Amino acid sequence: ALALVGQGRTLLELRRPAEAILPLTRALSLDEKDRRKPEVGFLLARALAASGGDGARAGALAAAARERARAAGETKLAAEIDAWLASR
Repeated sequence: ALALVGQGRTLLELRRPAEAILPLTRALSLDEKDRRKPEVGFLLARALAASGGDGARAGALAAAARERARAAGETKLAAEIDAWLASR
């Protein structure tokens, strides 16, 4: 899953969000107990939004990622997601 996350993140950084969707979707589905779930969900939400994809799904993924981040004590990530959601 780690390689898929890295691939997705890199594609987002290269402004190729449509190409980032598949690896991030696969990474998100690999392990429900993965500690990276909040980060991956947020990356996928950003990729969907930036590619003009399903905006409702992007919002739902980001909200779920925010809740997972809060539950895991990842306050910085939760705040980043809050800011992203507020800017949409």
